[in-house]
Amino acid sequence: MEVLWFAPRQLGASASSRQTWWCTARAESQISTTSILPLPGVQADKRGVKVSEFLQSVSNPAVYAAGDAANIGMPKLTPVAAYGGGIVAANLLKGNHRKVENVPVPTVAFTVPPLAAVGMNEDSATKQGLRFRVHQEDTANWYSSKRVAEDCSGFKVLIDEGN
Repeated sequence: MEVLWFAPRQLGASASSRQTWWCTARAESQISTTSILPLPGVQADKRGVKVSEFLQSVSNPAVYAAGDAANIGMPKLTPVAAYGGGIVAANLLKGNHRKVENVPVPTVAFTVPPLAAVGMNEDSATKQGLRFRVHQEDTANWYSSKRVAEDCSGFKVLIDEGN
């Protein structure tokens, strides 16, 4: 494989290569069919490039996408982009062998009090027909809450009855 580093000094500059990797960071609002296309035969929508479980374009096998550029139904967050980037790199280097899995992605809203979530919520679990029970507790009396004068804190956990 040849590696080509190309930094155009003016618009319209070009170079040729046997393989091109387009790696970029962009805000979610910039991912659209107008910003990532026209790429030959690449199907995309406002959520990104339509990809297979290998993060390979479903319409052009020469194209892979990860992070904000890929439509995989996961949050557009840095950990998800890093996860997808590793899958794409592995599949580019050794052929399609790593698949994306819909893993729980922790999210946090920086508020007072802090809010956080990992995995699915009650609505999602119910819609999927899962059998589960809910365990929740008020943790305002815990040392971790008292030491920061937090009088409103707690947690809720969904417990899968099938496991």
